[in-house]
Amino acid sequence: MLPSLQPFPWSSLEMPNQKQEEEEGEEEEEKEKEKEEEEEKEKEKEEEEKEKEKEKEEKEKEKEKEKEKEKEKEEEKEKEKEKEKEGEKEEEGEKEEEKEEEEEKEKKEKEEKKRKEKKRKEKKRKEKKRKEKKRKEKKRKEKKRKEKKRKEKKRKEKKRKEKKRKEKKRKEKKRKEKKRKEKKRKEKKRKEKKRSKLEIQKAKQQSESSVSRGVCLTPLAHRSFPRAPGPIPSGSTSERDKLKVRGKSFGSTGSPGSNFSRTWEHLNFWISGQVKKILGAIKMKSLLLLVLISICWADHPSDNYTLDHGRVIHIQAENGPHLLVEAEQAKVFSHRGGNITLPCKFFRDPTAFGSGTHKIRIKWTKLTSDYLKEVDVFVSMGYHKKAYGGYQGRVFLKGGSDNDASLVITDLTLEDYGKYKCEVIEGLEDDTAVVSLDLQGVVFPYFPRLGRYNLNFHEAQQACLDQDAVIASFDQLYDAWRGGLDWCNAGWLSDGSVQYPITKPREPCGGQNTVPGVRNYGFWDKDKSRYDVFCFTSNFNGRFYYLIHPTKLTYDEAVQACLNDGARIAKVGQIFAAWKLLGYDRCDAGWLEDGSVRYPISRPRRRCSPTEAAVRFAGFPDKKHKLYGVYCFRAYN
Repeated sequence: MLPSLQPFPWSSLEMPNQKQEEEEGEEEEEKEKEKEEEEEKEKEKEEEEKEKEKEKEEKEKEKEKEKEKEKEKEEEKEKEKEKEKEGEKEEEGEKEEEKEEEEEKEKKEKEEKKRKEKKRKEKKRKEKKRKEKKRKEKKRKEKKRKEKKRKEKKRKEKKRKEKKRKEKKRKEKKRKEKKRKEKKRKEKKRKEKKRSKLEIQKAKQQSESSVSRGVCLTPLAHRSFPRAPGPIPSGSTSERDKLKVRGKSFGSTGSPGSNFSRTWEHLNFWISGQVKKILGAIKMKSLLLLVLISICWADHPSDNYTLDHGRVIHIQAENGPHLLVEAEQAKVFSHRGGNITLPCKFFRDPTAFGSGTHKIRIKWTKLTSDYLKEVDVFVSMGYHKKAYGGYQGRVFLKGGSDNDASLVITDLTLEDYGKYKCEVIEGLEDDTAVVSLDLQGVVFPYFPRLGRYNLNFHEAQQACLDQDAVIASFDQLYDAWRGGLDWCNAGWLSDGSVQYPITKPREPCGGQNTVPGVRNYGFWDKDKSRYDVFCFTSNFNGRFYYLIHPTKLTYDEAVQACLNDGARIAKVGQIFAAWKLLGYDRCDAGWLEDGSVRYPISRPRRRCSPTEAAVRFAGFPDKKHKLYGVYCFRAYN
């Protein structure tokens, strides 16, 4: 760095006088400066004093402000105290109000309880009254039904007795008629025998006098007979001369009369020989009469007898059927919600006695597994028609023709499956035909949350109903087995039997060396025995779907989610129907109404039932687990 430069002392070069003046001037300036400094000091003092005053004032102001603040604080405290007091008062008032409200609420609750109790008692009374009325009505109907049944039984008994009486009368009449005919035949035979004897005697007499009279012998003259060894009987010559045969007179020897005598000789010999042979072999003397009559009629057969070869003889069996009922099809197919016609026609014999004089009664009944029980469906007699039970408003006769007894069933239900009997009655004649109604559907095994073999028969029926199904029949299970159903747990069927279908025999399921089939456990106690159940369901009227939701759900959340979507959580029967009948396929496990988790696979693939198409079962998990989706069902109105 460069060294700092000092100013040159030019003042040292001035003159001495000038220097003094300058010194004086400097002194004056110093004095002035001192004065100024003093003034400045005074000013500073004044300013300091002023500042002190200001500070004092500010302090005073601050003190005043603090005092004001303290006052404000005190006022605020007082206000707060007042507010607290007011709050306490308000709280007390609120408490009092709450007490009053509680008292009023209690009073209202008591009144409500009293009202509800009264309402409940009233409802109970009405329910009791209704039940009593229903019981009386049921009793009355039961009484009426029993009375009707008794009358029907009485009528049938009367009818049976009448039929029996008529049959007895008819048999008695037939027996008497037979006896009378037998008596008449014997009498006729006796008379015939007597008459034959008389006629034989008469014939002998006539034969003796026939030579003289020449009766009925012209055609026999052309026949040759063996010569008689004995003498030839002859009549008087005068009588022979008077007789004429075919316009020629019989004279003496060599005349036609002599030929006639020889002919009669041969005839007499031949007749006596033939008669002896016949009477010896057959012991029927009446044949002699027939021979003689044939001889006498041989001359003019057309004048004495005519045989009518064109006559037609009608033979009718007395006890043959005059009414026939038949079904064009033994089995018809439909589905739940559809309509079906059960075919039935009847044919009458118009020539039968009493045909067309009675009203025709058509009765349809449903057959049950108990052959002694039949469920009434529909009865028609003339203008009178009646449907029974759940069939009311759904059944009617087709009436395509006068002999058409076909029954139409609309809006089919799962309970409509089975066999139906068509019975037609006219007077004492009746006949029946049976038609089977089969429904399109699917059979599936079911067991509850408790595990396998936990249902008696009645619980099994209810379990199927709860899952939008009915308990399956043996025929339905057999068809399902033929379709590939394989299940190793025995289950109830509608007839009360316990069975299970096996398509792949294996050791735990009846043995590995057994043949495939429906294994039968037989019939068990419906109240005490416990098994699984096979259910049957058909098409549904609605939409089955998997609900798309941003998160997995617990069971309760799943139920609510379906309700929020305008639907209900789906049932087991609905997922099986959607899978089997609609080909529904979804590889997402979802909650169902019974608390189980399942998913339907129609197209087997990796990680989604790779071995077969099926409704996969994930079990009955804890309902609080938030691990699954949900399947919903929205019914169409």
